[in-house]
Amino acid sequence: MAIPGVHSESAQVLGARIRERRMARGLSLRAVAQRVGLAGHGTLVDYEHGRRIPPDDLVAALEKVLEIDDGSLRDLRAKALAERALRESAALLGPRAAAERPRPWRRRLAVTGIAVALVALVAGWLVWRSAPAVAPTGAPARMGFETDAVRWWVLYGAQVAHVETTSSLAAEGKRSLLVTVTGASAAKGYSAVGISHDVGSVKPGMQVHAAIWVPGPERGGISFLVHDSRGKNHWSVENRSAGDQQTETPLPDHAGWTPFSWTVPPVDEVTTIGIQFWSESDQPLLVGIDAVTW
Repeated sequence: MAIPGVHSESAQVLGARIRERRMARGLSLRAVAQRVGLAGHGTLVDYEHGRRIPPDDLVAALEKVLEIDDGSLRDLRAKALAERALRESAALLGPRAAAERPRPWRRRLAVTGIAVALVALVAGWLVWRSAPAVAPTGAPARMGFETDAVRWWVLYGAQVAHVETTSSLAAEGKRSLLVTVTGASAAKGYSAVGISHDVGSVKPGMQVHAAIWVPGPERGGISFLVHDSRGKNHWSVENRSAGDQQTETPLPDHAGWTPFSWTVPPVDEVTTIGIQFWSESDQPLLVGIDAVTW
């Protein structure tokens, strides 16, 4: 399934750029492979034909060997990874995104979403109660997505949101969390993802940091939240307005990873941390999350 406006050509453009620069400098495949530390030149052939996306350290080596100092290879690699993530997400969504249209039964869908949210909250509370407490060590806590031990799920809005770990992009390490939202808005119901275990060391007043990825300008926003001991939603200090009303933080207006920080609000106990999503469009909203620390 293809998403309108999304093309899978950056890997080919990256490969063509490598091949063009190699030939312009009069270097053979074997010579370049040796200089960048590849065991054979067959892998380089795959990269030049766009069949594979080279790792970041190899791209840096190629830029040095081919004397490319404008960062264009790294930019093309980032675009290729983003396109691959979009294709993988589209394949997982299947016909669900295409079927997203206004329906007279939207009210029933909203009621279903509320029921799903309640089930998710209860399940999250049970998981938290059964998980061992994390004692503060004085060192910053770090939560990546390198193993399946760290599992974020949809807190509410399962009718429009889907989460998965992906190796297609990462702010650090090799994996991150990819969130796909199909039209989460006031009309269709908001959605949020989060985690309710291994957050025992999160305290009011602390700052939580995360890297957020988008494939390009997105018409939407995010709000950071926690749950108290009763499972009630509380917005971060930065996302609170009058009373306990919520405001959105705009998503980045450029492709790639952007650092975000938010302050834990005053609650009796933090049992869940999460991020709520809002979209101005029916087009799928794609957001990556990685390197969560506090």
